[in-house]
Amino acid sequence: MGAESMSELILGEFWESASRVRQERFRDAFRSYIVEHLLDKIDADVEVSFVVKDAVMLNQRDARVTTSVVSYGMEVAEIAWTVRDRGSDLKIFDIVRGGVSLVRTFRSEFRSYVAQKGMDELVMVLVRKTASR
Repeated sequence: MGAESMSELILGEFWESASRVRQERFRDAFRSYIVEHLLDKIDADVEVSFVVKDAVMLNQRDARVTTSVVSYGMEVAEIAWTVRDRGSDLKIFDIVRGGVSLVRTFRSEFRSYVAQKGMDELVMVLVRKTASR
């Protein structure tokens, strides 16, 4: 997953003004949090597979890949992944489930939090939430 790209999109000017160390701390905490956030939606004891339903180029660098999450032969969810071609590899930079963009949701929540309490506090919250799962 393109945790750095997603971090930049989510935090915007807060990302730009943060030191490299703060950026790295946020990126690492966010990567762990997003993986746990997504895995939390899937029961670990259930066999799950992802089936590609559709792939559409949005522009020269970006594509949306729509997948079905299938468990025991039944579709249990649909997830759209927005993927960017970064030259040497592809990176996910947004995930849409139930019509809700994770980047847009986190952008609103995280920017507000950082404006009020700071980036270091947000990192600590993400680490605590990930550790408590």
